[in-house]
Amino acid sequence: MSKVTCDVIKDLIPLYVDDVLSEDSKKIVDEHLEGCAGCSDYYKRLKEPDDFTEREDKESEPVKDITDDDKKVIQGIRKNIRSKKVRTAIITALCIIASVIGLFYFVVVREIYIPFQRSGIYFNKDEMRTEEMFYRSYGVYTPNGKECYVYLTTTLYTNLTQYYSEAKIKEVSDQGISKELPYLDYNYEEGFSCKKIYYVNKEAAKKLGRGDYMNMTESDIEELKNSSMLIWENIE
Repeated sequence: MSKVTCDVIKDLIPLYVDDVLSEDSKKIVDEHLEGCAGCSDYYKRLKEPDDFTEREDKESEPVKDITDDDKKVIQGIRKNIRSKKVRTAIITALCIIASVIGLFYFVVVREIYIPFQRSGIYFNKDEMRTEEMFYRSYGVYTPNGKECYVYLTTTLYTNLTQYYSEAKIKEVSDQGISKELPYLDYNYEEGFSCKKIYYVNKEAAKKLGRGDYMNMTESDIEELKNSSMLIWENIE
């Protein structure tokens, strides 16, 4: 390749000052500046313009015509710069999108198990209620309908909004559990007479939330009972 002319170097110097050239292009500019006083002066004017406001322009070396090889060098450098900018923009956009999705999931979607001690659950006549904030309630009946296992969840968004609930979680009379309450996933059938309500621990709640106890066996009932706290019983 022929020697790179001053015109090519002067086209590259603004990019050189902004530090957006590739390492190979920087090397070409460095080598030229070491032996060219005119281009060195031009570089200093761009880098530190205030130092040259009172000085006269120096004569640069005679400008030579840009050769085809020089044009190819410039085109290659500009193409590399454009490609880097496009890649950087795409990567930045993907990172922003991933961050927004992750933040939305972490704050709004991800459910957090509420221990019974923090659930605020109390019983008022034939209703189980809570004055604490909760996002969703889950539960499941035993096949005979005599026992019900429940738990509550919250989210960071629910906590941050400071929403006051005093929500009725469920009916607990011996006529059964209300089917009208949203967010409950009980195996309800007409004629059930619930006698006991248990609040499950965190590990059991994971299984219940996945639906592992929808087709409940005797061993499932025993496992749930050992992992839960009795919070209501119909003693009539």
